Amino acid sequence: LSARYALDKIDITDVSSTSSQYLRSMQDYSTDSIVTLTLKRDTRNHFFFPTEGSVTRLSYAKASSFLGGDTAFDRYEAEGAFWIPFPCYVGASYMAHAEIGPREENKDGGLPTYEKYMIGGINSVRGYDWYSISPRDNNDETIGGEKMLVFNAEFAFPILREQGLYGVAFFDAGNVWSKRDKYEFGDLRKSYGGGLRYLSPMGPFRIEYGKTMDRGPDDSSGQWEFTMGSMF
Repeated sequence: LSARYALDKIDITDVSSTSSQYLRSMQDYSTDSIVTLTLKRDTRNHFFFPTEGSVTRLSYAKASSFLGGDTAFDRYEAEGAFWIPFPCYVGASYMAHAEIGPREENKDGGLPTYEKYMIGGINSVRGYDWYSISPRDNNDETIGGEKMLVFNAEFAFPILREQGLYGVAFFDAGNVWSKRDKYEFGDLRKSYGGGLRYLSPMGPFRIEYGKTMDRGPDDSSGQWEFTMGSMF
């Protein structure tokens, strides 16, 4: 169980006068003051190459003018992942992960675009550009949403187990919706692909390629991505 307080000073300038009202309204905010409470349980048998166990997380965050900020919203998030060992391959495992999160604007402030959900990239739906999966305005600009849903499924297997080198194949799906929309499984953006994971002396290393399945006009067919650190 953990508690966190964050005070952020925001300075947003040079927003085009032809941008949507959602983007122009961000200039009205200068301070974020947010309290977050998190309950997390982790039973994995390894932090980077688990073969069994689970991770569950419940989180609630509140931003309010009472705390000295300009924004005012409630954020609820739930996340879960579990691993099952593959019986015919020592060190290999299946993983399934899901995350859901609504955000609600409060009457005493607002929920600016930069605090809304935008997904895409190596830690959500791989193959899509970072933060490209989002509701868009009439100018096709991403404006974020109040509802988010992400699913991931993986099969990880050792290539050089003693050296800490593993391969992974995955399938991702997810989307973001505005507050007036419902969660729709038929609207999920999907991708699949694979990559390598290496527990180097400098820390966990991931390089993965995602192939997009539900491309928009501005989406590429897929892309390589690199990061240091684990997915959760």
